[in-house]
Amino acid sequence: MNHHKRESNLKTILKSHFDEVGEKLSNYEELKTYGSRDNNEYLRAPYQYVEEELINNISNQKILDYCCGTGVYSIIPALNNAKIFGIDISNRSIDVAKERADIFNVSDKCIFNVCDAEKLSFEDNFFDLILSYRSLSYLDLEKSFKELRRVLKPNGKLIVIDALGYNPIINYNRKTNIKNYAPDYLNDLKTLTHKDLNISLKYFNSYSIKYFDFFTLAGYAISKQFQYRIDPNKLIRIDNLFLRLPLINRLSFKFVCIIS
Repeated sequence: MNHHKRESNLKTILKSHFDEVGEKLSNYEELKTYGSRDNNEYLRAPYQYVEEELINNISNQKILDYCCGTGVYSIIPALNNAKIFGIDISNRSIDVAKERADIFNVSDKCIFNVCDAEKLSFEDNFFDLILSYRSLSYLDLEKSFKELRRVLKPNGKLIVIDALGYNPIINYNRKTNIKNYAPDYLNDLKTLTHKDLNISLKYFNSYSIKYFDFFTLAGYAISKQFQYRIDPNKLIRIDNLFLRLPLINRLSFKFVCIIS
């Protein structure tokens, strides 16, 4: 199979997979959640960090929610009076995102459309800020970073939340999940490493990283397996200290990367 055909097949598989995910998340109870609160209490820290530290002064800005899924992370920027443009490959997810915006009365601030993330339909220098949550590991990074740079204003920022690809346990779990819907593409859908993020430097000037979720991930596993709750806020504080250590921080589950 040639590269173009293989790439096209993967996009078809991903579209079908996320259509199914969108359908599962379309009930009213699911639609009432948004932002960091959509995550388990042990795994909210990277999203809370972005919400509390990075997107609290965005009134009237144009923001791209890149691969927005069901619009979970579009609501807070919209409630903060930003203009949100959400794009995703999944038709069903986009429909659900529109329903969620209706529930929170922010439809006038949200425009959701089906779009290929590697070929954006926006003009050059259009966005003040771009949010990419758990999406880059599904994409061709060369194409994605090039497009993201094109549509971002010169003084804009790209904020990425994604899984880090050094922890073997995390990588094993991801592979197990991918085998359920794209077994032929295990090597195409890897978690991100610093080498992957360095591709961004072909198109952007710099990036900085903050690491999250090592002890909190352990707390999540303990609570799930043994129904024993450790205060997640205490684990977050320990992570904040522990994950400052070079190399050790590579064991973290998630990271926030600010690309300028």
